[in-house]
Amino acid sequence: MAASQAYEEAKTRALQVRETYGIDGPSLKLRQMRNIYRHQGIDLIYWSAKLRVLRGAYICDEDGATVMVSKDLPDDPKLFTLAHELKHHLIDHGACKTVDNGSDVREIAAEVFAAELLLPESIFTQELNQRGVSLKQPVGLEKVQRAIISLKRETGTTLSYFGLSKRSERLGYATKGSLTRTKWKILEESYYGVPFYKINQKPQYSDLIR
Repeated sequence: MAASQAYEEAKTRALQVRETYGIDGPSLKLRQMRNIYRHQGIDLIYWSAKLRVLRGAYICDEDGATVMVSKDLPDDPKLFTLAHELKHHLIDHGACKTVDNGSDVREIAAEVFAAELLLPESIFTQELNQRGVSLKQPVGLEKVQRAIISLKRETGTTLSYFGLSKRSERLGYATKGSLTRTKWKILEESYYGVPFYKINQKPQYSDLIR
């Protein structure tokens, strides 16, 4: 199967999953994902091991389907990983793992599936249009950044800032690399202020990277 065909199949299957489970908005939560896993008969195991690359793994053998995911992941990457592994269950039907392997079409298709499941491209473009960002009338980088932050905060989408950045660049809202290098949390706080829970706390490393 050609790569482009695999990616389109992944997007189509993700939208089918959304329709099957009545997910019609821009936000998919952990409880909804757990419900999908239960209905699909997938055992979900959280593990505490800290590994540099591996975030999750899908295994299907004579005992059935199992997904293992790092319990220490924040909700956004945890949901993305669970969606990634769900693609392996629905489409690949084999033992797979989430690793950094950009040359593997199967793994890239799982990333495409996960992004589409968490926030369909059609909803994403509608939300940006409502915030004055359109491919028909290009705008500056700052306005795209502000629109993405507004989208993230107001819709509660669990697609991460990094995922939103990659999609925006791929679709042509910004040049390659201009958004994925953005310090999103710092920029968000410059617009909306520092969250109350962070006041008087020392900055965390995670606050400085996205």
